Amino acid sequence: MNVIIGTGTLTNALANIDSNAVQAGQYRVVKAVTLCNKTASDVWVTMQFNNTNILHQYVVPGYGDREENTVTIPFFDQVMNAGQRITGRAEVSSAIDFYISGIEADVI
Repeated sequence: MNVIIGTGTLTNALANIDSNAVQAGQYRVVKAVTLCNKTASDVWVTMQFNNTNILHQYVVPGYGDREENTVTIPFFDQVMNAGQRITGRAEVSSAIDFYISGIEADVI
């Protein structure tokens, strides 16, 4: 089933950003990640799946003359197993909003 895996605002400390760990007997496929920079300055973002860097100091450009700048990474297609978590941080606390969507299903 399609689910919202995580949504919120990144802090400048590495922390869990998914709603919960992958449940026993299930797997998760992260389908897309959206990052929104609410500041005029470029901000780097780091995301880890199970302590492995997926995005490392990825630069989300500042908005310049717009109100915000949003980057969506479609077709992410990363598989996570039971017990695994997503962590993330931004260089500047409260500068980046995120939305992570995907699928969670039972292991057959």
